[in-house]
Amino acid sequence: MNFWQDSAHRLSTKTWNGAGINPWPHTKATSVSANACENCHAPHRAGIRPRLLNFLDEEQNCFSCHNGNVAAKNIETEFNKISSHPVLKTSGIHDPTEDPINSPRHVECADCHNPHASKSTVAVAPTASGALAGVAGINSSGALVNPLTAEYQLCYRCHADSIARGPARVNRQFVQTNTRLEFQASNQSFHPVEAVGKNPQVPSLIVPWTASSLMYCTDCHNSDQSPNAGGSGANGPHSSLYTPILERQLILTDGTSENLSTYALCYKCHDRDRILSDQSFKATGALGGDRGHRFHIVDEKTACTTCHDSHGVANTKHLINFNPDYVTNGVPFIQYNSTATFSGNCSLICHNFAHTNSTYSPFPTVRAPLPRPARRK
Repeated sequence: MNFWQDSAHRLSTKTWNGAGINPWPHTKATSVSANACENCHAPHRAGIRPRLLNFLDEEQNCFSCHNGNVAAKNIETEFNKISSHPVLKTSGIHDPTEDPINSPRHVECADCHNPHASKSTVAVAPTASGALAGVAGINSSGALVNPLTAEYQLCYRCHADSIARGPARVNRQFVQTNTRLEFQASNQSFHPVEAVGKNPQVPSLIVPWTASSLMYCTDCHNSDQSPNAGGSGANGPHSSLYTPILERQLILTDGTSENLSTYALCYKCHDRDRILSDQSFKATGALGGDRGHRFHIVDEKTACTTCHDSHGVANTKHLINFNPDYVTNGVPFIQYNSTATFSGNCSLICHNFAHTNSTYSPFPTVRAPLPRPARRK
């Protein structure tokens, strides 16, 4: 399929600002559109014979312009952060004919972007933006789609059925490292990447989010300096100060005092005041008192991820998938049951306390009045 007609590299009028190294030393053209193929290729004296690229290292063919001196955003400096797609660690491995699911483990700019097709058009979730035009992906069924149509299909190339996809960041009661299976619409719960979520009652959502919204993977996995994070950098999961390439901070371990930044990623979409006022989770009955979200997050310093699995869970509602590092099974099992809207029960050990069918509900338990003693005659 020919994407070149609409490509930004064919149409862009961007010019070199004079800073740094001249990106086009082998031509007399002065704009991206005028250089066309020679933005990346040199018919004579190329840096590498295959494909006649200007530079031996693949990413340098991109960085010559995407360093803030031609393109508006500086992508080059992004990859020096603590968490990144490590394009600087491999070279010469990527090949257009490679297996899109189980190629040798690597990542290069061309794994996510087709330089002959990329353009600046925007889109609405889950549709892929122009930046991903002309790239292959894996759909929700695990089948190859070329070109992809949804952003998540690109992520599934490496983070789904690949045998080298790596371990989970958080220990889980129900272990699932295949992201495609985590987001399946048949699951009991999931963040709405592929399909609208199953829970119609989410009182913590911040406008414009609603229970019928769809979202991108990049709503969470993004640069910490992106416009979506309030910065002036480029959008996209190139890198971040927060592991694993998170747009905002999310502490994954217990023991940290709750504040606006500790769970900033969750609070991007879920109103902190509503969470801490226990509008969707307030324990009553056997536990006594108000022991909902505030008790767990503030008093017990429990991380959001200790109870909730951010992607999705096949067999439990409300993204409940406990972290066995903190939740143990001395009851003798770990179990969560959703019994009604905002109501359920847990059987597990946490906070050094054994819960056996301990119930929660946003409504106070109504107790029958004690019988009055018989009056003496």
